[in-house]
Amino acid sequence: MTRKKDFIKPKTVEKALSECYNLGTREVGFYATGEPLINKKLEKYILLAKNIGYKYIYLTTNGILADKDRIDKLFQNGLDSLKFSINAIDSETYKTIHGTDNFNIVVKNLQNAYNLKKEKYKDKRISVSYIMTKYSIESKENIQEFFKNISDEVIVDMAKNQGGL
Repeated sequence: MTRKKDFIKPKTVEKALSECYNLGTREVGFYATGEPLINKKLEKYILLAKNIGYKYIYLTTNGILADKDRIDKLFQNGLDSLKFSINAIDSETYKTIHGTDNFNIVVKNLQNAYNLKKEKYKDKRISVSYIMTKYSIESKENIQEFFKNISDEVIVDMAKNQGGL
């Protein structure tokens, strides 16, 4: 049996955002185990959350689809913080970790997003997360040095399971 692949329905998003807000939630993150930027309605959902009253809206992306125009629209619609999950500081390691050779695209998109933030959206936040594995061990200093001029923050952690191991 093959499961139908689809995006969350707009009415479901609106209901969930409204109910969570009514229960006291004031921050919302648009991310999961998949890439949020593949959803063509994401900007509308962010605007909806902002209009409902959410004070802080964030998302995490792998960065491949995070071109300058898309990021501009996300920020215009109310996104407060954008985190790029990169996990490498060179093409070879990136390909090993992510299975694709998109390192240069992702770093370029990060640079463009950071430049856009500095030019138009000074109150927005751009960060990088780097999860180390046995294939991507780097010193924390090297990782932070690589991303320091193209992000506000670099979060480095070791990979672990849900039990913290």
